Amino acid sequence: MIKICFVIFGRHDYKLNEAILEAVEFINKYIKIDYEITSFVTEIEPAYWEESNCYFAHSGDFKLFEPLIKDSFEIYVCLWKSKGKVVCWNGGTWGPEYGIKNAWLCSLPYDLSDCYHQVGEQWKYRISQRIVHELLNAFHGLGLTEGRWGEECDEYGFDDPELGWKECYRFILTGQRERDEKKLWLYEILRIFLRLIRRF
Repeated sequence: MIKICFVIFGRHDYKLNEAILEAVEFINKYIKIDYEITSFVTEIEPAYWEESNCYFAHSGDFKLFEPLIKDSFEIYVCLWKSKGKVVCWNGGTWGPEYGIKNAWLCSLPYDLSDCYHQVGEQWKYRISQRIVHELLNAFHGLGLTEGRWGEECDEYGFDDPELGWKECYRFILTGQRERDEKKLWLYEILRIFLRLIRRF
């Protein structure tokens, strides 16, 4: 069982807790996890990444709070507010050497304009999908997904709301496709065709 600590910075409403639960329930179908949620009223200031001219919170931004966060988790998911700043990514994952408490770190802003939009018939909230995505990258680093990781799903979810992200994530977690190979092959052709159309 994988132990995960969700750490929320800043005041938030019930939607963020619902998003965490949605992500946990999806993953728990395939990999059992034990999790806790810790909240701080204090907001953090995400670091400025000069080379990219954007902002994103990394382990250094959470150092002040580390003594207040419980030990013994394998992954820490830190959720913070961008407060209108241009963020470098929608989410990021670092290994123990760049994480906190010598564990994996997933870092995500939870106040972006689309965080609480529904994603087709798959996710109640976009932030739920992003949490799953970053956790899969951490699972990959922990050796739980046999070389499969979330970055393999960058093209999923936009062309087909039925197949999309969840099917790719399910494959990463289990190594098995729920749909037959013929349908997947046809879907891949359709996806390539749609990408070509967008170029014109």
